[in-house]
Amino acid sequence: MNKYLCVMLSASLLTACGGGSKQSTPVVVEPPPVVVKTNEQAMSAILTDLADKVIIPDYQQFQQRSEAFEVASTQFCSLSQANQSDLTALQQSWLALNAAWHATRATKLGPVFKQFRYSRLQTWPDNNAAVSRGVATLLASDNLTAQVVANTQDGAQGLPALEYLIFAEQSENSLLNATDKAKRCLAVMAIAANVTQLSTELVTGWQTEGDNFRAQYVAGNGDFVSTKDALEEQLTNWFELVEIITDNKIAEPLDLLSPGVITNAEQYRSQSSLMNIEQNLLSLQRIYLGGQGYGFDDYLAEIYQAQTLDNAIKEAFSGVFTTLNDVNDVLEVAITTDDGRSQLVALSNKIKALRTIMASDFVQTTGLNPSFNSNDGD
Repeated sequence: MNKYLCVMLSASLLTACGGGSKQSTPVVVEPPPVVVKTNEQAMSAILTDLADKVIIPDYQQFQQRSEAFEVASTQFCSLSQANQSDLTALQQSWLALNAAWHATRATKLGPVFKQFRYSRLQTWPDNNAAVSRGVATLLASDNLTAQVVANTQDGAQGLPALEYLIFAEQSENSLLNATDKAKRCLAVMAIAANVTQLSTELVTGWQTEGDNFRAQYVAGNGDFVSTKDALEEQLTNWFELVEIITDNKIAEPLDLLSPGVITNAEQYRSQSSLMNIEQNLLSLQRIYLGGQGYGFDDYLAEIYQAQTLDNAIKEAFSGVFTTLNDVNDVLEVAITTDDGRSQLVALSNKIKALRTIMASDFVQTTGLNPSFNSNDGD
């Protein structure tokens, strides 16, 4: 019951009971004023919470997983007689590291582009066999260290190179069976140390004690001309990842006919390509929501009173994840069956539907103008 109603009831009861000879005057209690951000304040709030509640925590998780994998690789390579369960444990550590990397993928700004860190961490698509050639270069090196890895071509430096070594396609190249397994172990440890170094640089690059890219991002200066420009760059990254998922990560391995092209899958050796897509989609959702903070959803509601549009976008996300859960096999298997192919097409269509509502209604409502990939015709 609101305060105004309580006052009116009290006055009415007094009158009915004959209390008082004077007419009671109702006291109107005004509700507190609703504080609404200006557009500039709202954009700054989005950038602040994206930095503090999404981007930096995601990079920190990647750094932690990198360090854990480096420890796991050292432990594995110190075993005199490693067995399959030991190798499986190492592979699981790599899968956790890989998932953490793909959780960062909706942001490609700042430190990840400096010193070619992005391509050093992941060379894909690998159209010229950069990974296999890079690993061969490492295995031919006399003194294999993290510094040697850092000075070798990009294909040798990151997660695909680790996958190539620990998920060997031929048994004779396995870390358990290869005649040069000791050298392969040295390569794994050196690449792991390089990945840890790169992940640390990503974290410190955003932090105050490092290059403090966060300050530029939140204020919309430095690499940006305004907070609106920073948001538009972030949205450009968002749309780019959506198109990479549909056009490259799904359509390329699916191909026109069954059984598809398995080597076009992002990480077919570890059969983790669908897991990558899931992490990418979750990262897209976190960007939209601002993690647990002030996100684009709040921006729509507070600045544009567009709750209906926000609900539609959230329903589109829900449809994407429901369809993702309907894919019954890893992507590398799904592309070979009629049911699996249909499920992947359905997933791609749901992602495209999400993209459509963001590229049309969201952009038109907010006036934000991200750059669109040349593949989409915009």
